[in-house]
Amino acid sequence: MLAAALESTPIRLATILADTELSRHQSQRLFHGRGHCFDGFEALSVDYHPGVVLVTLFAELADNQLAALTASLRQVIDKSAFAQLTVIIQRRYLPSAPSEQLCGDLPKHPVARIGRLEFALTYMSKQNIGFFLDMAPGRSWLAKRSKQRRVLNLFSYTCALSVVASAAEAASVINMDMSKAALSVGRQNHLLNRLPAKQHGVQFLAHDIMKSFGKIDKLGPFDTIIVDPPSFQKGSFIADKHYGKILQRLKPNLAPGGDILLCLNAPEIAPQFIEDLVDEHWSELNFVGRLAAHADFPEVDRARGLKLMHYTCARSQ
Repeated sequence: MLAAALESTPIRLATILADTELSRHQSQRLFHGRGHCFDGFEALSVDYHPGVVLVTLFAELADNQLAALTASLRQVIDKSAFAQLTVIIQRRYLPSAPSEQLCGDLPKHPVARIGRLEFALTYMSKQNIGFFLDMAPGRSWLAKRSKQRRVLNLFSYTCALSVVASAAEAASVINMDMSKAALSVGRQNHLLNRLPAKQHGVQFLAHDIMKSFGKIDKLGPFDTIIVDPPSFQKGSFIADKHYGKILQRLKPNLAPGGDILLCLNAPEIAPQFIEDLVDEHWSELNFVGRLAAHADFPEVDRARGLKLMHYTCARSQ
């Protein structure tokens, strides 16, 4: 489908890349084929981070189609103000999602930049580069619910949400993830934004969350909680098996009047899945609503997009 679409419909990156001066310094999704809004382009996404365009392919292209796509990108760069732009193609359909650098030189310290905040990126060696653009609504939500609050960030990955909370003057932030490497990047992200962990009450706990509720109990309760697990991570987390258990164990750890954001990025799982789990395991929560997706991530079927479900805890239980 993607190959056929590329034959008939060129991607108009030229207009996008020649956008405002601000866009050259801010990370953004340029093209979101995964939302099925562009027939034939379902297997393609294009992201921009300062100095770098990342083209992600979720299906194989014929050699001539890849050459055509590459030529189009080079032409766009040559004619734009992005003379030093680097282009990387990542093939998600292959094991380990290998990346190829097509042109340009990678920045010495590549970053994602959102507003005034920066987040370290790692290209070429990993499937996920260290930052998720589609979580923009969650970051905005958290920034409004962090000042002088105790924040728990579960499945924190590289702690981008912790940086947002710290920048918004959170009283404390607990980051928990089983990946020590991801948490190490999280520490780097705080320093990158001049938010040293000790000064801002930030902790990084390398634990398997499913086995660490005792630790959470000792550190709680929290005023704001984010639960952002993988949909399937072999040996540690499976959404339909473990998400309900997390809700059940978190019940005593959300302070009265507190907010919790329940997240899930799994196109095959509808939002009703989370609503049903809350009804079963934590019916005292009040549903506020599902956060609207960022405009850069259009979806034909909204149910397939990133689920960001906001609940609150009653002030008296």
